[in-house]
Amino acid sequence: SFELVFIELVGYCHSNGEYQKLEDIGYQVGYKFVERFTRDKQRLSSTLDVFKFLCKDVWQNLFGKTVDKLQTNHKGVFVLHDNSFKWVSRVGSGWPQGESETESGEELSLKRYLFFPSGLIRGVLMNLGLNCTVKAECSVSDGTA
Repeated sequence: SFELVFIELVGYCHSNGEYQKLEDIGYQVGYKFVERFTRDKQRLSSTLDVFKFLCKDVWQNLFGKTVDKLQTNHKGVFVLHDNSFKWVSRVGSGWPQGESETESGEELSLKRYLFFPSGLIRGVLMNLGLNCTVKAECSVSDGTA
């Protein structure tokens, strides 16, 4: 399954300290995914339409569910909440961990799994006409991304 490939990819990039490479791979995957996914669809006209498309159609296709919550400040900042993001939900239950079992070790371990999906989302948005910055955050206590 893709989760196993994802774990190995993150482990490889972590051992070599190549997190930017992990984000770059995610970007390429996201960009090409949307290129194929939207081939027969009408171009989206507004930024809000792009984010709604990302939260529903793209998220469902990539992660098997829709985004739990979309927020905006109507000044160009959008926040997507996924309360059970499956690519990080298993961290702490058998996935490779950080050096220590402290909270900071878990948070460090968790962050390494967010580079690829951040790049993926950035690639999706870039292909849909939005040049943006993507910042992923995740809470260790509740598994929310």
